[in-house]
Amino acid sequence: MTTHKQIRELLEFKSEDYPVISFYLNTHVGEISPDEIKAQAHSLIRLQEKKLSHKPFSHAQRESLTKDFQKIYQFLEEKPEFNFKGLAIFTCSSKNFWQVYELPQKVKDSLIVDSDPYIRPLLAILNQFHRLAFLLVDQRRAQLFELFMGEIKDHTELMTADVPSRVRYAGWYGLEEKRVSRHIEQHIQEHFKQVAVKLYLLYKTHQFDYFILSAQKHILPEFEQHLHTEILDRVIERLDIEPFTLSLNEVKEKALEIERRFVESRLNEEVEKLITEAQKGRLASLGIQNTLEAVNKKAVRTLYLVEDMTISGRECHNCGYLTLDEKECPVCGKVTEPVQDLFDEVVEAVLYMNGDYYTLPPNTLLREYGGIGAWLRFK
Repeated sequence: MTTHKQIRELLEFKSEDYPVISFYLNTHVGEISPDEIKAQAHSLIRLQEKKLSHKPFSHAQRESLTKDFQKIYQFLEEKPEFNFKGLAIFTCSSKNFWQVYELPQKVKDSLIVDSDPYIRPLLAILNQFHRLAFLLVDQRRAQLFELFMGEIKDHTELMTADVPSRVRYAGWYGLEEKRVSRHIEQHIQEHFKQVAVKLYLLYKTHQFDYFILSAQKHILPEFEQHLHTEILDRVIERLDIEPFTLSLNEVKEKALEIERRFVESRLNEEVEKLITEAQKGRLASLGIQNTLEAVNKKAVRTLYLVEDMTISGRECHNCGYLTLDEKECPVCGKVTEPVQDLFDEVVEAVLYMNGDYYTLPPNTLLREYGGIGAWLRFK
């Protein structure tokens, strides 16, 4: 699973002495075969090796790059199949740095060599996903699961089991029974408190975005009294399921369905607002032509695309101008070149201007407007 710690290490990584490779590869087997994926990777690396042969690198720097390319080759050759849509690899062998991200969205093929990792495309994808915490609790036990980008991790260290369960009552007139009941209740409250404290600490270290809470209906309100308001404000679903009653796959399926409904609801609200604002002539665009104009002006703040939609077009390799069909660039006068997927180039341009982008499910209202729209910085 991609952890918050891993992302933070990538953001903080700097290499002043040795070059860093940032490698992005489209691995969507619905579009290309595994053999074609590997062939494209080899082509990218060979092309970059040819370019780098003319760069003034030292012997040690070239050795580091050679090791990096070999590690990428080895990683791809050891992959029998690609069950993810995009791949990002960051490596600097001389600094013992190697990170791999298997992504649920496709990326544009690219290989960049620089002193720092090129992380903008990766962050744009990561920002679209939420890190969920799924807590199941009862009066004696607790389970916590972390979910991110379709992966799940079980944090079993949160489980506690020190609450007395079976007690033989004795003593005069039920006095001992009452004392034991008070003792058990104290243990239950202490258990709730410990779980709440551990959950808050994990929230701070793992940077959870949202929470799913699950317990019997008569227990949950009592437990929530121990939770920090920061957590309560991020609860997106409450369930009536006890801990240790679901398999790991069942937990994952249930959490992913809750996340899907939550995300779709928020995005649908955002799209409706976008459509309304665009129709009023405000800082929003709808459709490919209007959005292309905004992209070429570098005016896009946030881009929205319906997933798996493609459209061909043209690009000026001199100044980056994007168009549906203009063969001559109106900006610099150079001849534009055909591109198979214009949406890929639009995303790349938006990322270059430090914008964000989100992919939307196929059934969104934006599909009626060509599957593309954007919030703008200016018009």
